[in-house]
Amino acid sequence: MKVEFSGSVSKSTDQSGIFGQGSGSALDGLAYTLTYIYDTAVGTRTALNGKNDQLKGGTAYGAANPTTSAVLTINGQSQSVMGSFGSSYYIEDDSFNLLDQFALVAQDSTVGNDGSFKGGYLQAIFASFSEFIPTNLESSFFANIPAGEIGSFSFKDYDGVSNAFKTFTEGDLSLDQVTVTRTDVAAVPLPASGLMLLAGLGGIALLGSLRKKRSASLL
Repeated sequence: MKVEFSGSVSKSTDQSGIFGQGSGSALDGLAYTLTYIYDTAVGTRTALNGKNDQLKGGTAYGAANPTTSAVLTINGQSQSVMGSFGSSYYIEDDSFNLLDQFALVAQDSTVGNDGSFKGGYLQAIFASFSEFIPTNLESSFFANIPAGEIGSFSFKDYDGVSNAFKTFTEGDLSLDQVTVTRTDVAAVPLPASGLMLLAGLGGIALLGSLRKKRSASLL
């Protein structure tokens, strides 16, 4: 599955200039896209009475990591998180409070014996009273997100020997829109005339390959 958020950056600092604005710059007001791709067949998945669906994995959960990629793009520059330390995807329909919720988190983290650490963190969480969110992590949908909902990002690389950050970038993301799509769409069947042509050219093997589905992926 593929989940793509869009909006603008706020409360940010990019001391390392990894998003192309120069070291020590703020990224506030810049547009961004945040894209998660995850595989619902990987990791630990739980569902409850058709009201919520959760998928998680990574070292922190003792399960295979369902995240294929999580990428934040600002100012034409992209930074990625693979979710190896922890990934969590959660969707819920709270009918009692008439509130739908969707939460996605991907985190990488490594710690050295000298106190060094390196990690990345991408989070998007929102709740909506007005937009219908399917309670299945394999459902496609689009939603305009209510004002005030935010996500966050962090990329840090700390050197324990020099006691200094090589990379220090973090901030908030306004969540304006979200689009969720399946990534295992089957090929469109060819018309009968096209099939006859392929057969005439010995293209039966090619036709078979066109009918194969790509594996389902989703973050």
